[in-house]
Amino acid sequence: MRGELSTGALKAAGSLGLALLAMSFLEQGNGRWLLAAGVLVLATNLFNLLDLRPGRASKAFVLLGAGLTIGAWEVRPLWGLGLFVGPALIAGVYDLRERAMLGDTGANLLGALAGLWLVLTLSGTGQLIALALLVIVTVYGELRSISTLVERTPGLRELDSWGRPS
Repeated sequence: MRGELSTGALKAAGSLGLALLAMSFLEQGNGRWLLAAGVLVLATNLFNLLDLRPGRASKAFVLLGAGLTIGAWEVRPLWGLGLFVGPALIAGVYDLRERAMLGDTGANLLGALAGLWLVLTLSGTGQLIALALLVIVTVYGELRSISTLVERTPGLRELDSWGRPS
């Protein structure tokens, strides 16, 4: 707003550049390439928004991954993600137990992995739906508090607190 480049703007530009580069290796048409990059960027940002409580981003990642794997009846996308998923989950356990913190870097990694998992698993229509949902949740998170929503919703509140030290 003051005419200066913020760290958030740098992070957004860097995420977009990396997403465009990463998605170019999938050899898709321009529309699918942009769609995949959009899913990847918004998932990365969303997981950063989720990472306001210990373990929240990791739980979202596990739930999303389980849903994608069960829904697709395919574990093949894990071959591309496997090298990163294990360490990310171990870091997530430490984050959940409040022994370490994911921070922006860890949450961005989980979000990028989640976005890649979405892209590798979903069809073009599925990616459009995912993109729409990511836009809705991201806009909500920017205008309102996701934490307040979680705290007001009984099922989400219980899931959010599960596994944390009392």
